[in-house]
Amino acid sequence: MKRRLITILLVAAMLTSFVFAYSDEQVKAADALNELGLFLGTGTSYDLDNYLTRAQGVTLLVRMMGKEDEASNGNFKTGFTDVPDWAKGYIGYAFVNDITKGVSETSFDPDTNMTDYMFLTLTLRALGYSDSGNDPMFVWNDPYQLAYQVGLISAPAADNDFTRADAVEVFWNALSSPLYGQNKTLSESLVEQDVFTDDELEAAETTQREGRKENAGIPIVRPGTGTSGSTSSGSGSNNNTDDKEVIGGGDTSGGTTGGSSGTDSGFDPSGMTYEEYQALSAEEQQAFFEKFESMEDFMKWHQDAKAEYDAEQDYIEIGGDTVIDLGEIINGKA
Repeated sequence: MKRRLITILLVAAMLTSFVFAYSDEQVKAADALNELGLFLGTGTSYDLDNYLTRAQGVTLLVRMMGKEDEASNGNFKTGFTDVPDWAKGYIGYAFVNDITKGVSETSFDPDTNMTDYMFLTLTLRALGYSDSGNDPMFVWNDPYQLAYQVGLISAPAADNDFTRADAVEVFWNALSSPLYGQNKTLSESLVEQDVFTDDELEAAETTQREGRKENAGIPIVRPGTGTSGSTSSGSGSNNNTDDKEVIGGGDTSGGTTGGSSGTDSGFDPSGMTYEEYQALSAEEQQAFFEKFESMEDFMKWHQDAKAEYDAEQDYIEIGGDTVIDLGEIINGKA
């Protein structure tokens, strides 16, 4: 009996310790991109240790290219029948601009986790590099060498645990990467498009090197500290909560957004699913938040809704199109 208990405890310890770490450098890069409006938060964290789904990754990529308004306001035609409403503009934009092709003519597979090679391939295409035609520059499922050459990654090797933190690192590196066939980098192109100014880019570069002096309302849990970064005070609002593709809230034990939310004693949030919440606009998310009597009530709903969502994501990708259903393994069906 004692031996069995020890075994159970060891397995439990292994499972609870299986987390994805992110570096302080990646947090600085997230802060820098946030200052440029290219990477947004949920209002509680950047969720850097979470995976990206394919839909979320494309949304982040389109935003990074400075095309969010065009994607949101466009009417793009694709043959995909499985794209959620909130992502249609982003995926549609990426499709008509040859950034994404989906997994078939009718399926985009939006909820599958995005691997590193998928994300690097989309980023390279967005920078103008082609993996098709008579003279492709790279192979779609092996983009590492070209990604390394243009500066997206620090080594031409696969990353088997690709998370939002890794995507942030690729994002930041992409700003200084050259656009194919153009004598300019992505950041120079975005300045020309008035996505941000030279001064704003310089300030963001300082943040990426030195860290953000003030967190502008998004409490970030710094790796290894168990506490969040500083937040702006005196205001209950947060203008950085419109990251529609973000999954999950973070640990807010080290800070608050200040102030208090509105009260609505008759409010019942159970009708709102986690995915529906992520699809709301910034103003709609703020209005939903203000219906809670306290930040604690909102966080309780957020954590429960996220847990329910996560419970439905019971598969893992092992390469190519192969996935393992964890639920079937646990229940002895695999």
